[in-house]
Amino acid sequence: MSEADKLLNPGEGGELMAQAAEKDTQASTGGSRAGGCLSLVVMGIGAIFGGAVVLWGVLAIFGSEEEEATNATANDGNVPAANLQTGILLGRWQFEIGSIVGSESLVHREGVMYTDSRYEGGDKVFPDVVVERPSGLPDVRKFDPNPDARHGEYFTISASGVMKWFAWEGREVYSAEVEQLHPDAMSIGFNPVPRTCTPTELSTLALETVKLYEELHSFKDANAFATFGFSQNGPYYAWLEAVQHAADNEGGMEVLTQLGFPPAELINLGLSHMRLATSEGRNMPANESDRRFVHDSERKVQAGIALAECRGQ
Repeated sequence: MSEADKLLNPGEGGELMAQAAEKDTQASTGGSRAGGCLSLVVMGIGAIFGGAVVLWGVLAIFGSEEEEATNATANDGNVPAANLQTGILLGRWQFEIGSIVGSESLVHREGVMYTDSRYEGGDKVFPDVVVERPSGLPDVRKFDPNPDARHGEYFTISASGVMKWFAWEGREVYSAEVEQLHPDAMSIGFNPVPRTCTPTELSTLALETVKLYEELHSFKDANAFATFGFSQNGPYYAWLEAVQHAADNEGGMEVLTQLGFPPAELINLGLSHMRLATSEGRNMPANESDRRFVHDSERKVQAGIALAECRGQ
């Protein structure tokens, strides 16, 4: 037990008073001991007075903390309400991406939306401003954590208490149940801002990459493609060579910036389409990993081209 606890304990205080009284009685029978007993009485009274001061201080601290906690708690007793320090917590969720584990909160503070991220094992919070975008759904809110980036991620939070994180305009990365969902999470600070877009002035290599992607879609379902694939004697080998040439070009990084994917993405996409076409041509089960890769890669490429050209998907 700490010294402060001892002073605040009523039993301890009573014991000190009893000791003082006992010493005072003894003082009446021994004049030579009067000075020492008087000192003990003074010490006892001082301890009691000191305990009262400590008690007042502790009550003041806890009273202040309780008042702050009351001010920072909404009607359901769990969700912080508005104040200048914390803002309004709309929801909090846990995330785990590879070896990275932590929690993230969506907060409305002084008219601005933030995500506060805390990583497991760390004691720091990393706030980031996010911009709300139109979701097109009444019970879903959409937020852009990279408002200055042409190609990036976004996340949604729904009235049903689910957070979903997406990349490339529709490719779901992960989802999580929302903890402490505010009862007014769908309306607090609601102010979606449509994303402005200026068509990208594509480089020659980027235009060639878009053309090669469109060519792939012109023959990926052809019977001849299921038969020949990208064999050197087949009619589609020239496409593969053209894509390889584009992938080896020094301007590949510029294409990645403009379209959100490099020319090399088309090589893997074309080969996966070939394997799926070959399996279907032979009435064989398709490889699920190829099917998943085609789905994800197609979404990425289509979104990149649509964003660069400022058109909907």
